[in-house]
Amino acid sequence: HLGQVSNTCCFNIMLVYTAEIYPTVVRNMGLGTVNAFGRAGAATAPIVVSMLRNGEGALLFGIMSIVAGFLIWILPETKELALVDSLEDGEKLNSNCGVLQYFKMST
Repeated sequence: HLGQVSNTCCFNIMLVYTAEIYPTVVRNMGLGTVNAFGRAGAATAPIVVSMLRNGEGALLFGIMSIVAGFLIWILPETKELALVDSLEDGEKLNSNCGVLQYFKMST
């Protein structure tokens, strides 16, 4: 049951973070897209597990969780920041935050 509780918490956190990260003009579309992909993944997970042999499903989902944990570092921090209203503000937020700011090419 711990896995189900963790999955539910992560799904809800994803929805809140998505609402914070997208600019107002595309927030509904972004939230809907993330929600659709999350539900599609939840629907296909049992099919993937049934197609794999013993233990391979746990290994696959474990690796995917580790990769997702590393990809989180790309996202910008939104703590104590105002919600972005325009696409230009969103580009500024993404260029000044996250781990990718250390890998910017100088122009």
